[in-house]
Amino acid sequence: GESTGTISLYECWRKMNYLGVPLSLSLNVVDYGPLSLYARLGTTLELNMTAKDKVFLDGELMQTNNLDTPLVTLSMDGAVGVDYNFVENLSLFGELGGSYWFTRPDYPENYRTVKPLTLSGRVGLKIAFN
Repeated sequence: GESTGTISLYECWRKMNYLGVPLSLSLNVVDYGPLSLYARLGTTLELNMTAKDKVFLDGELMQTNNLDTPLVTLSMDGAVGVDYNFVENLSLFGELGGSYWFTRPDYPENYRTVKPLTLSGRVGLKIAFN
């Protein structure tokens, strides 16, 4: 006998939007002419704006579920960096840092619950407003 069947594609997309308010303090550790070494410590308070799962079957939206999430999430971050002031009020900088997102057991799984620790490196220009 011959048998036939169909294969369906089932997908679930999770979308979470936040509005974040970062606060940080920087401290110059060493100044040597135009070069300075600094440390930065901060926190970010994020308000959960929306959290939804969308379920698709063969590319067609079948269901949208609003997720029950805490209203506020919190993270801590820190970095050490080097500043080179090459023109008045303009510096080139490089820094290495990391952040940790505090999670709760009732929080829906997302990138931050799976990997709460993030390490980063940044380079760029800083403009000082004196």
